[in-house]
Amino acid sequence: MGRKVRDSAFLLCTITVTIWLYVFGKFNLLVADKVYVQPICLSSKLTSFYNISTEVVSWDNVENEIKNVQPGGHYTPKDCISTWKVAIIVPYRDRENHLRVFLRYIHPFLQQQQLEYGIFVIEMPLNAAFNRGLLMNVGFNESKMVLNYNCFIFHDVDLLPENIKNIYKCSGHPKHMASAIDTRNYTMLYKNYFGGVNAFSKDQFTRINGFPNVYFGWGREDDDLYHSDKLYKTRKQRYLSDGLSNLKYTKISYELRPLYTWILIGLNNHTGQVRNEQA
Repeated sequence: MGRKVRDSAFLLCTITVTIWLYVFGKFNLLVADKVYVQPICLSSKLTSFYNISTEVVSWDNVENEIKNVQPGGHYTPKDCISTWKVAIIVPYRDRENHLRVFLRYIHPFLQQQQLEYGIFVIEMPLNAAFNRGLLMNVGFNESKMVLNYNCFIFHDVDLLPENIKNIYKCSGHPKHMASAIDTRNYTMLYKNYFGGVNAFSKDQFTRINGFPNVYFGWGREDDDLYHSDKLYKTRKQRYLSDGLSNLKYTKISYELRPLYTWILIGLNNHTGQVRNEQA
């Protein structure tokens, strides 16, 4: 009698353990099936040529053509993780047709490179003297508060990349990405030209104190920054006081538009005194 009880207890224990292992094993399989680790995004399959269209179409057409972009112009690849989180900073003034062409082109270009990116268009009132360097500093300052971007590309609105292998990412040093332009027969405008499109990591741009704020009108701020990087000590006194360190501005308007983030600022001079401008 005692042996039968022991045998029955052993059989019941065996059945219980078997059921438990089966259920627990199935649960683990279900959990394993649901866990998916995304790979790092690669750009190795890109071809060299990319079709460029400079046709100016309506805003509705541009917005309908561009897919998978969140309000504010932010895009994240679906099937992989981008090593670079890129903020595209566009200093802007009264070039609506250029902006339409640029956005229609640059979004698919960057998506094909499988980059996570956001586009920021920075503007000041038309009745204020244009200050490109200050606008780019504002773009850097505002974009890094939106997302932890680790690469910042400062981009003229009238320039379009031709080669898809010209990857919009940063490297171990500041990078000039527009040294050869079709309208200049693919030659440098002049020696040490550093304008058009520049790429900086967050650390690089912070270390050189950004672009100078002293240049009103067009030009010179790129080359000044070039020398601040290559000849680090030549403008030591000014680079410590002119740039990100004395950047002050009023934010008049901030909009998450369908294909980009638009920021309108009040102009202030390089001493940090804000002028009361109206849009």
